[in-house]
Amino acid sequence: MKASTYVGESGGPFHSGTGDQHNHYYPDIRDAVREKPERPPRLVAGDAVRHLKQRFVDPGGLNEGRRLLERSHVALLAADPGCGARSAAKILLWELPHGQERFVELLDQSEEEGGSSQALNPEHVKDGAPHLLDLTRARRDRYPVLMQDLSSLRVTVREKAARLAVVLSPEHRDLLSEELADLVVEIQRPRESDVLRRHLLVDGGIRPDSEDLAVGELSAFLASSSMGEISELARHVCSARSTSKGTHFKSWLDTALSAMRPKDADVDKLIADQTGPERALLLSVAFLEGASSQAIYGAANRLLKLTNHPVEHAPPLQHQPLAARLKRIQASAEGDWGRVRFDTTTFADAVRSYFWDNFPQLRDELTSWVRGAALFPHVEREDILGLVQRYAHLCLRTGLPEQLTALAEQWTKESATQAQLSMAARALGEGVIHPRHGSHFRREIYKWSRDGSLPRGRASVLIGVCSEALSVDFPQQALVRLHHVSHSADPQVRKIAREALTRITDSDDHLYGHLLDRLLDRVRADFEGKGSQDIGTFLDVADPGRLLEHAVGQARLTELWAAALSSRGGAELRPTLHSWLDHAASRAGPVSPIVSVLAQACARDGSTLGAVHDAAYGWAGTDGARLRVADALWSQATAGLVIHSSNYTC
Repeated sequence: MKASTYVGESGGPFHSGTGDQHNHYYPDIRDAVREKPERPPRLVAGDAVRHLKQRFVDPGGLNEGRRLLERSHVALLAADPGCGARSAAKILLWELPHGQERFVELLDQSEEEGGSSQALNPEHVKDGAPHLLDLTRARRDRYPVLMQDLSSLRVTVREKAARLAVVLSPEHRDLLSEELADLVVEIQRPRESDVLRRHLLVDGGIRPDSEDLAVGELSAFLASSSMGEISELARHVCSARSTSKGTHFKSWLDTALSAMRPKDADVDKLIADQTGPERALLLSVAFLEGASSQAIYGAANRLLKLTNHPVEHAPPLQHQPLAARLKRIQASAEGDWGRVRFDTTTFADAVRSYFWDNFPQLRDELTSWVRGAALFPHVEREDILGLVQRYAHLCLRTGLPEQLTALAEQWTKESATQAQLSMAARALGEGVIHPRHGSHFRREIYKWSRDGSLPRGRASVLIGVCSEALSVDFPQQALVRLHHVSHSADPQVRKIAREALTRITDSDDHLYGHLLDRLLDRVRADFEGKGSQDIGTFLDVADPGRLLEHAVGQARLTELWAAALSSRGGAELRPTLHSWLDHAASRAGPVSPIVSVLAQACARDGSTLGAVHDAAYGWAGTDGARLRVADALWSQATAGLVIHSSNYTC
């Protein structure tokens, strides 16, 4: 069983007062959002595009899309579901002369700032950058405002030398204006066998010949499958090669096709003569496949209790051996830990889908079972998170996002345990990026972010979901929510929100600039309230190596520094101020733009000069290079006041 060790301050958390104490560890929550800890969002997004590029086969119409995007800066791609239009849009943007690994994905702004009547915000268009707008999930009643805003957005895209690829559903083409209709490209379905060959080659170095692919069952599968399903088939072929005793492609393909076939009939046949306890065991393995036999046994017993199944009264020594019970459901326990798996790959998926679809009367009990999974005996953290993820997929497949957000709320109450918070993080992490229901989850966590008294555990989950899942494809939305959370009344929540803002804006200067704009707007509008908290956020996120090469960036930073200098004491300012002076001294020295920004900020309020003088010369000490920077700062600051420095005594 896995264990985690936390090393913090020597004293550790202590309990003062009455009632239960709940100490939450944010790194665990952040890691729980995804199946495994990921690299920074920008690198994750880049990995995804490179992965796609390696396996992509050009569909018909893509060349016309290339020409249109180059000529008009905007291309609208229309294709039937499953033909890969979204992937085609990403490839077009990747191939631009100044293409980037991370796109600016535009979204309907009804999800933002309490529900805007505006659909598309021109301020989100980034100079010279690729932009993606996926409208395949947009409701038909949103199309009129979306199309109206898209027409005006074209102007901004062209003015900023950017590019925009829009993905449309063919059935909505009749809603386009004449000017937009001229920008539509029909994306044809690529040749399925070419897609399969490409994936087999890249994923496994497998090169089947034409005869290998001339299988009737394969032809039928390819003709009716989406590009994603063909990709999945290739993965099963590669897996079959590594686990099968067969040495020929045909045997690997047979195994893969078997794994891809619907298994409802197989499940139906299996459970025909099974008792309630056997079905509970079957479901437990399906949701917890890979867990220990002890954990599976305990989870099955809990499911029996929740479904009010009669308790077996026979003495324990008369019970059937667990191995025999597992064999009856086509599963077995392997290794020293007795990890339980089905004998057939993907059978667990089939079992879960079968019961969810054919036993709707069981869904409430399954939901209660999942809700209490943190209390399952002998179940490890990763097994519980896998259960939540599998349950989430069922809810999202059948259009029940509200059921998932309700669980997340229950798992993030003030009394929540670390395990429950991790479960909530995994559920919401699946939800916010879902193609169909993501907007529901993004609206829900937006509401959470506006609550300044959010419980610490729920706030930690929200921050983790924004920084690890939402920020990969929707960094703008993640930033908005994290900025709201940074106004929390809880100083610990503010701290981790600021850390997350630093993380998601790292290496993304446009997003970082947008954060500075939001901070500055709040400082101007509410200097004594939330603006004061935003000054603290600025001091935490301020990076001396960014946005100083242009006048606009310098102006932003000057105003924020002026606000910080006039409202913060020396002790709070000193770490960030010293960091900026260190950066200046190690590079351009007295002529660094950092010196200019800090001097101009001082000049806006003469009362700050004394504190800055003390901090700068205290930092410089007797070091000659540092003293030259401090002298330049003092000289420029006093010159900015049009007052000679000798008039000041500090």
